[in-house]
Amino acid sequence: MVDLTGKTALVTGGARGQGRSHALALAQAGASVAILDVCEDLENVSYPLASQADMDETMRLINEANGKALAVKADVRDREAISDAVARIVDTFGSLDILAINHGVMAISEFRHMDPADWDVVIDINLNGVFNVLHAGLPHLLNQTWGRVIITSSMAGKGGYPQFSHYSASKWAVIGLAKTVALEVATTGTTVNVICPCCVDTPIIHNSTMYRLFRPDLDSPTIGDVAEEFCRYQPQGIPWIPPQAITDALMFLVSDGAKHMTGETLSVAAGQNANGAA
Repeated sequence: MVDLTGKTALVTGGARGQGRSHALALAQAGASVAILDVCEDLENVSYPLASQADMDETMRLINEANGKALAVKADVRDREAISDAVARIVDTFGSLDILAINHGVMAISEFRHMDPADWDVVIDINLNGVFNVLHAGLPHLLNQTWGRVIITSSMAGKGGYPQFSHYSASKWAVIGLAKTVALEVATTGTTVNVICPCCVDTPIIHNSTMYRLFRPDLDSPTIGDVAEEFCRYQPQGIPWIPPQAITDALMFLVSDGAKHMTGETLSVAAGQNANGAA
């Protein structure tokens, strides 16, 4: 098991889903963990986002595991709020060593019919929000001799996905950002890597808007109605993978076993990447 005793991690999108899974694993490995989430629904995002109750449950799970945690409610689009949040985390725990930049939203629209406001919210959260967290947090990692940055992209960051041009554009962009920063800080002891998941068993895919995309023939499709359709996209024949599968990859990337990996994209995709270029 990875020993992160004495380290501090910031997990964005930490109130539920992959973020909750990451936060709990980091805490169980000994890290102090700050979970950051907006905890409210947003205009032009068609499905419910994490709530305060979700945040409270993540905190409860970490406390139950005897971990140390701090909950921070902030919008990643708000540069000043993120700067203040990072300062609060460092003031509380004394350092910042790991950035698990995991937040993201999805919208669905064919490009030629897209509402520009939908483009704006996806790019602002998925790309500009990543910049804000990385820009505020990275200097603290570089003040030390050890640091880890793990950014969650997507398999949509490696190819074109009809109906998701805004999402795909944001996820391609963060890969380019991560690779460039990885080169810039390569001699500092801080690594910068990206995880590209396929469909993960979280609310970003389990919502009525996504279900109707996969089963437009039904007025109110259920999870049972869409599971077979999702399976078509995963060569392993499963509809989605558990958040823990992404967490396992993240925990490897924070370990000493990955200290010579930087600027990498690690696909956790049930075989999807086998259809792409090497």
